[in-house]
Amino acid sequence: MKKNDVLLLCSAIGFSGLFYQQLAGINYVIFTLMVLLCLLLFKPENKNNPSWWILAACSLVAALSVYFTNSQLSVLATIISLLVLSSKNINRENSILLSFLFACFSLLSALVFWIASLLENNTEDGATTTKKNWKFIGTITLSALLLLLFFNLYRLSNPLFADFTKCINLDWLSIGWLFFTFFGFLVMYGLLKSKSITRLQLFENKAKQDIQNDSTNDEKHDEQLIWIGSILFACLNLMLLFLNGLDVVNIYISQKLPAGITLSNFVHEAVWSTVFSIIIAAGLIAWLFKGELNFVKAAQKIKYLIYFWIAQSMLVVINTMVRNSWYIQQYQLSYLRIGVFVFLILCLAGLLLTYYKVAKQKSVWNLFTSNVAIWYTLLIIAAPFNWDQVITRYNIEHASKTKPLDLYYLYYLSDANIPELCSLLKRADVNKSDKRFIYTKLRATYLHDRYRTWPSNNYRITQNTKAMLHLFEN
Repeated sequence: MKKNDVLLLCSAIGFSGLFYQQLAGINYVIFTLMVLLCLLLFKPENKNNPSWWILAACSLVAALSVYFTNSQLSVLATIISLLVLSSKNINRENSILLSFLFACFSLLSALVFWIASLLENNTEDGATTTKKNWKFIGTITLSALLLLLFFNLYRLSNPLFADFTKCINLDWLSIGWLFFTFFGFLVMYGLLKSKSITRLQLFENKAKQDIQNDSTNDEKHDEQLIWIGSILFACLNLMLLFLNGLDVVNIYISQKLPAGITLSNFVHEAVWSTVFSIIIAAGLIAWLFKGELNFVKAAQKIKYLIYFWIAQSMLVVINTMVRNSWYIQQYQLSYLRIGVFVFLILCLAGLLLTYYKVAKQKSVWNLFTSNVAIWYTLLIIAAPFNWDQVITRYNIEHASKTKPLDLYYLYYLSDANIPELCSLLKRADVNKSDKRFIYTKLRATYLHDRYRTWPSNNYRITQNTKAMLHLFEN
C-alpha cells in the first residue's frame, strides 16, 4: 500500500476523532497542523517555497484564533485558508481567488475522483496492486470488527471483566461515526489531492498578464474614448471637489451637522452611496484602460483626471470614516458600525489598486484578484480579535445617563462577553431586572459548555468558567 494512501486513511480517522459530535475548539489547531504536515509529505518541494509558508502561517493564525476567540469569523478564516493552501500546494502560481474555487471544486467532486481513481487502477498493470491494497484494507477492517465483537462478548460473559473495562466507552462507534469518517476521508482526499479546471487555468494565465501595446485599435475610436473619459472624469472631479469642500467645512471647521440632517442619514446613506459610486467609477476606469488606451499619449490627461478622482475619492472615504466614528461616540459600538469601517478600508485599498492598475498597465483580472487578496488578508487580520468582547467592553466603558447601555444587544451576542457581563452583576447601578437577564445567559452558557470534551475545549470556555466561578465565590 502506498505511503500517501496510508497517510490519507490515517488523516481521515484523525478528522473523525477531532470533529465527530464536537464543536469548534482546539481541534481546529490540531487539524490545521495535521493538514500542513500531510501537504508537505504529499509535496515535499514546497518546504522551500516562501509563499507556501506564508499561507501556512495564515492558516495557523486562523486556527489559533478559533481556540482563543472561538468566533464564527475565525472558523471561516480557517476553512478558507486551508482551502486556498491545499490548492496552492499543487499550483503556486494561481491567484487566491482561483485557488479557492479549485479547492471548492476538489471537495465537491472528491467522491467522483476517488471512484474514478479506483476504476483507473483496475487496469491490467494496476489490477494486482489494487487487489493487494483492498485485501490489506479488508483484513485490517475485519480484524478490528472481530476484536470489537469478542470484546463485547467477553464483557457480557464476565461481570468482573465488564467492571474492569467500564472506563472504556465505545458509544461513539456507530453507523453515524462510520459515515462521518467516510465524509472525513472525502474531505482529506479533496484537500490533499486538489484538482484544477484546465480552461480556468488557461484563462487566468492569459488574463493576469500585463496589457500589451498591439496598436490594432482605430485611432478615431481612441479619440472618442479620450473625449468621453475626459468629460466624464472632469465632471466627477468638479462634483467631488464641491462635495469634499462641504465635508471639510462641516467635519473639520464647524464640527457639527447641518440643520435638518441627522447623524444616521449622514452615515448610513453616505456609506452605501460612497461604496456604490466608487465601484461604478472603478469599473469605468477598468473599461477605459483595458487595452490600447494605456499607450496613447493623448490619453495621459485622462490619467491625471483619474488620479485626481482617486485622491478625492479617498478623501470622501476618510470623511465617511470620521462620520462613522461620530456615530459610534454618540450611540454605541455594534457589528454594523464595525462593518462600515471594514467596507471603507476595502474601498481605500481598491482605490490604491485602481491607481496601480492605471499607472502600471495592469489587467482588469489583476485588479480584481488583487482586491480578493486584500479581502483575504483583512479576514486573517480580523480573525484573532474577540469582537463580541471588544463591543461589550467599549459599550460598558462609554455608557452614561445620556447614552444608556443597551444590555439587550449585549445579551444576544455570543458568550464571548461572559466575563464582562459578570462584572456588571457586581455594579450597584444595574437594576435587578437586568441582572436576572444576565443570569439567564450565564445559566445557558454553563449548560451549553459543561459537557464539552477535550477536542471542543477552547480558551474562551476557560475564561468564562473562571469568571463565573469567581462571581459565585464572592
